[in-house]
Amino acid sequence: MLKIDSPAKVNLCLEILNRDKSGFHEIKTIFYQVDLYDELIFFDNDNFELNCNNPQVPTDQNNLIYKAYRLLKDTFKINKSIRVELTKNIPLEAGLGGGSSNAAATLKALNQLWELNITNNQLRELGAHIGMDVPFFIEGGIALGTHFGELITPINSKLKLNLLLIKPKFSINTCQAYSNLNFTFPKPERNINNCRKALESGDLDLLIKSMHNDFEESLLPKYPKIQEIKDQLIDRGAKRTLLSGSGSCVFGVFEKTL
Repeated sequence: MLKIDSPAKVNLCLEILNRDKSGFHEIKTIFYQVDLYDELIFFDNDNFELNCNNPQVPTDQNNLIYKAYRLLKDTFKINKSIRVELTKNIPLEAGLGGGSSNAAATLKALNQLWELNITNNQLRELGAHIGMDVPFFIEGGIALGTHFGELITPINSKLKLNLLLIKPKFSINTCQAYSNLNFTFPKPERNINNCRKALESGDLDLLIKSMHNDFEESLLPKYPKIQEIKDQLIDRGAKRTLLSGSGSCVFGVFEKTL
């Protein structure tokens, strides 16, 4: 048996760039791991089995846990199987990366259980075949993500942010978010380096000024509840509010813990 906590993330900055030849948008983003976790427990088993406390979570081959399991099993010709007990605390389609985090946790757990001795660099490369956020969760912490988000550069930060996350009743999946983009490309890039410098130097004021998410431009008019939540967080003393990733979760940055 092996138990692993699977963390959520928010995006302190997210820039959507022009499409590449494959038709997908390149991005620049800064991932920030937060203290919200799913719990995964792995057991040896005769066949793959996934059980979850949330009935909305698929437990078949559509789950990223299964895809991570299948990827390692096929790549390394493993003649073993597992049962996974998933306690889901991270909301679905909220922009918090729960599914990608679960996949990364599975890669790390099976690397240990099956004694594969895969390096973190190799795990990140494998994780990118499952989802673009998976490589970040192999490392965790704080990191710059480029290309489609899968190229990870860790950031050493002196800041420990006090965040309050609010997830409205509705969800927004990634396909919805991208289909609602109303940019004219190519568009001017913002200076994401200021956000990185603020984290490295511990300058909270500069970080607050530098934070941005390009999805807000198209999603806020379509989902007015998001702006309502942002206003409520400001009323409660938040210094900055932002949509996380492409989902519906909003977070506020506070100087002190509430």
